[in-house]
Amino acid sequence: MSRPILATIGIFTFLGIWNEFALALTLTSDDTVRTLPVGMNSLIGGLVTDYGLQMATLFYGMIPLMILYITYRKELLKGFGSGSVK
Repeated sequence: MSRPILATIGIFTFLGIWNEFALALTLTSDDTVRTLPVGMNSLIGGLVTDYGLQMATLFYGMIPLMILYITYRKELLKGFGSGSVK
């Protein structure tokens, strides 16, 4: 009975950790250990911006989240529904 609720909480926790931009930017100084969102931010240049490379990295950054959503979408919807009804 609590499986959908736990799946919903797990997905939101994963998204929160995945999108923790400020912490990863502050704690990492080497480009080889930076996270994907911080690396995507480094692609923005002051004078030149390669939009093709930015879109490619956005697409690759979206793949794990889409796999997670496709895998747990039924539990996610059940968790939303069970949280709203007593």
